[in-house]
Amino acid sequence: MVQVEISSPENPGAAKTGPARRYDIDWLRVGTIGLVFLFHSARFFDPWPWHVKNGQTSMAAALYAGALLQVIMPMFFVLSGISTYYAIGALRQGFLRERARRLVVPLLFGILVLSPHQIYLERLTHGQTADSFFAWLPSYFNDPYLGNEYDGNFAWFGVHLWYLLFLFLFSVMMLPLFLWLRAGRGQRLAGGLVTALAQPGMLFAPVLLLALAEFATYASPVLDIFTDFGGWNPLVYLLLFVCGYLFLADDRLKGALVRQRRVSLVAGLLLLPAYFAVTYLAPWQDNGVLLEPIAATVRAADMWAWLMALLGLGIAHLSFDHRWLRRANEGVLPFYMLHQPVILLVGFVIVQWDLPMIVKYLLIMAASLPVILGAYEFIVRRVGFLRFLFGLKVERGGPGPQSSQVRAAGLSG
Repeated sequence: MVQVEISSPENPGAAKTGPARRYDIDWLRVGTIGLVFLFHSARFFDPWPWHVKNGQTSMAAALYAGALLQVIMPMFFVLSGISTYYAIGALRQGFLRERARRLVVPLLFGILVLSPHQIYLERLTHGQTADSFFAWLPSYFNDPYLGNEYDGNFAWFGVHLWYLLFLFLFSVMMLPLFLWLRAGRGQRLAGGLVTALAQPGMLFAPVLLLALAEFATYASPVLDIFTDFGGWNPLVYLLLFVCGYLFLADDRLKGALVRQRRVSLVAGLLLLPAYFAVTYLAPWQDNGVLLEPIAATVRAADMWAWLMALLGLGIAHLSFDHRWLRRANEGVLPFYMLHQPVILLVGFVIVQWDLPMIVKYLLIMAASLPVILGAYEFIVRRVGFLRFLFGLKVERGGPGPQSSQVRAAGLSG
């Protein structure tokens, strides 16, 4: 069990020694997976390419989905960095082995079992095949799938499970740096950075690096391919992962997050219209390189403001346990794996009905959620080999009382 300094939200500067448990992180993880469900249920109705689309689309749906994109995957990578801090402290030599079990095994299962029908539905609804699923299935292995506008079918990144691939690669790449930062000169450097960021106004300094990483999307044709992965490029996600590990897991920054949570929330709300303008308005999109740094900075600043607000609000109001929390937290990764495959099947049927878009959206969620939760609760959670394939702890009795983030692999808290 890892021992750390834990500050109470009422008095962030008052530290005490205790087991490394961050209930606020657990709540944020569960809440963020709920946003993922809302987001993918809305993707049928925005005007951008996706696997299955409604006959009519809406700019309102695009704004709704775009607002969710500002938070969802950035938050997961930040939470993954925080979880990695605790996991390395607990596992040490077994860290990469455990991470492979919790990330690579579910990814491979997703590629082979949960992805084929998603690509098939895309090909079917886009007029690229008229075959039955089983007649089409052998072609799934022909060429790599690279997005909606390409012809390849093999989803080497697991369609919506690309996060697991990115997180595993980031973990391998960053492990030497993370270990160096835990002792000696590296620990002193990390401590100095945390002290600097805790000063008034300095909490937003990472926006500059994030803006540069986002601008790389516009400047690089290679990185531009990856913008379909949750709306941000790999450099942004890598920086967020490192930020989570390097200073957001440090209890000394809790006070700054709590003190500035309202300022961060106001900044996120005020920047949101500017983000919509630089992202969706044609005059901005057609003005070329001169405005691209502005767009990147606005996007990064808005995203970071929301992250800081939610983290601060979580520390202030969600630092408590609940009998439901541990069970919900254990189910986050299976829910993540199951939600899009189910949503696509349900949505494929519902979008063909003659109903208003908002009614279809609500029906898709109402029909999908019980299927996802039921499949997890009555099948995945109760069958040993399925627990293994879905990245869950297999030992009888389930997770013990230790901190969930000590065992965490990002979504699999």
